[in-house]
Amino acid sequence: MAMNRVQFQPGLSMAEFFERYGSEAQCEAALFAARWPQSWRCPSCQCPWYSSFVRAGRRYWQCSAHRHQSSLISGTVFEATKLPLKRWFLAMHLLTQAKNNVSALELTRHLGACYKTAHTMKHKLMEVMRLREDPRQLDGRVEIDDAYLGGQRSGGKTGRGSENKVPFIGASRSSVPSTITGGGKASVETPQFKAVNTVLSNLKTALSGTYHAFKFAKYAHRYLAEVQYRFNRRFDLAAIFSRLLRAAALTLPQPGRLLLAAEVRR
Repeated sequence: MAMNRVQFQPGLSMAEFFERYGSEAQCEAALFAARWPQSWRCPSCQCPWYSSFVRAGRRYWQCSAHRHQSSLISGTVFEATKLPLKRWFLAMHLLTQAKNNVSALELTRHLGACYKTAHTMKHKLMEVMRLREDPRQLDGRVEIDDAYLGGQRSGGKTGRGSENKVPFIGASRSSVPSTITGGGKASVETPQFKAVNTVLSNLKTALSGTYHAFKFAKYAHRYLAEVQYRFNRRFDLAAIFSRLLRAAALTLPQPGRLLLAAEVRR
């Protein structure tokens, strides 16, 4: 059997990651380049003229036109964090290079942070992924199938009627001719739907192999976005970290108390 070049691509190794982002100074330089690739611009008016100063150990830039001040992390998803950037960078590396999802508990162990901190970090980064994926539209021939996340509650209904199951739609672009089919095992094995069924199978494996449980109705949109983000960038694992860093630098602050407070209604 021929080697699957997507699965066996080298990606960004842990050794190479630490060579590039092992110090706080390296992380700050990388975030600056991701946020302002053409040199600093005022987040308020885009003025390129500025002065800079250091306050409480943190560098600030001040717009010469309107005196608006900004730090490296203000106005980004990292705003108000008390953790060093190298912890955030390690979290992003783990989330982008893993084959399956990475749980908040696993992040806790790798980062040396408390569970609450790791859980908030993970949801902020998953929200970055979700916002990046939301505008995506598939063109050409698209395979579509419905699926469910969750299981049976004790004493509750089984199957699709279970109160603990959350429905969602899976879609994948494919070059196979269109087909409409019913439900059941036969439809899952239909060759024309191989792409979307493979995606759904891998998604469920990634979730069930990582988490004991999570609140499907409340957070499913983010956990699905995490899988979608990696899947759509699977052909270049070496670049996925820098792409997530760029997205995080351009994402507005996501206060943890609001991010985790209520179910997203659509």
